[in-house]
Amino acid sequence: MNLRMVNVRNIILGHLRLKVLSLLVACVVWLLSTGRDFTTYETDVTMILEPPAGGVILAVDGEPGVDSVVFKVELHGPGNRMEQVIGKSLSVRHSFSKDDLPAPGSREVGTPILRLERDKIVDLPKGVEIRKNKPELVKVEIDRLEKKYMKVAARLVHTAADGTVQPAASPGDGCAEGYRIKSCTVQGALVEGPQSILTGPDRIDTVETVAAHVRDLSRSMQLRTRVVPYVEHPKYRQVPIICSDEIFINVEVEQAPVTLALKDVPVRVLRPVDFPYVIEISSINDKPLAPLIEPKVDIEIKGAPSRVRNVKRDDVRVYLDAALAGEPGRPTGGLLTVHLPEGISLEGTAPRVMYVVKRTAAAD
Repeated sequence: MNLRMVNVRNIILGHLRLKVLSLLVACVVWLLSTGRDFTTYETDVTMILEPPAGGVILAVDGEPGVDSVVFKVELHGPGNRMEQVIGKSLSVRHSFSKDDLPAPGSREVGTPILRLERDKIVDLPKGVEIRKNKPELVKVEIDRLEKKYMKVAARLVHTAADGTVQPAASPGDGCAEGYRIKSCTVQGALVEGPQSILTGPDRIDTVETVAAHVRDLSRSMQLRTRVVPYVEHPKYRQVPIICSDEIFINVEVEQAPVTLALKDVPVRVLRPVDFPYVIEISSINDKPLAPLIEPKVDIEIKGAPSRVRNVKRDDVRVYLDAALAGEPGRPTGGLLTVHLPEGISLEGTAPRVMYVVKRTAAAD
């Protein structure tokens, strides 16, 4: 038994210095070999930005309409750890707090500054460090949401003759033949959006509806649509807004006016009682008139078809008011007065007349 113990002791303690030296050499070789295995790798890290409740992100580093930022990073670490990173998507999520929002009623936006933090990157193994990252700092423009009643602009479209959908620019677009849109009204709406956009110096006063399609309208009607979920802004481009209300567009339709030409309508001279002058009309619309010929004129009227078709020449009165005449003996120019039935209007301007006021023999 003692002999065996002696043999074990000799095996363990024999050449102890050489054994310790060998162990040290092995450790050095291992350290050198693993040290040479450190590698560098360039990749992207996406930071996803989350606004707090009641807030909205307007721009990131001056770029509107984005909710994330990509960092170009240089990673360094042991080869076996770097193998877990190469080819994988790295991301980090940043949630803003209400403290990052501007104060209620402020016309300015909040501008928190962010930097990339290594400990928050998802799936980044221990031992892998970030040597460089660009950008180093990120400026975020964030705003508080606010509710406000705003004007609503109705947007009507129709199907053109070529089959394309186009804005209803003229009154007859989207209407049945012989009809036109007389008026288009829409009530205001309660919308929610960034307070700096709704109340600030560059505020938006009007929102637009989603296009409402009109087809063969021949009577007034009410259309239903919704508010476009964004407004155009000079700095932030398309700023998101929220409006849960349905929008009603009241479209009033009337018969399109038609025209009617009336030939040889007599021109009369209205003179006050005991008017001591006579008026001689020399030309109408620059056309000379022969002396002692009853003056007549051609006019064009317009109105709803139901009214225009019932107008006769005798229903129209064209006259020169002598009470407004010029000085006697001097040629004078002016416009004739045209009296039309209710609902009928004159197409163009009233006829122009040249006349001379002369004293009668009885007056002399």
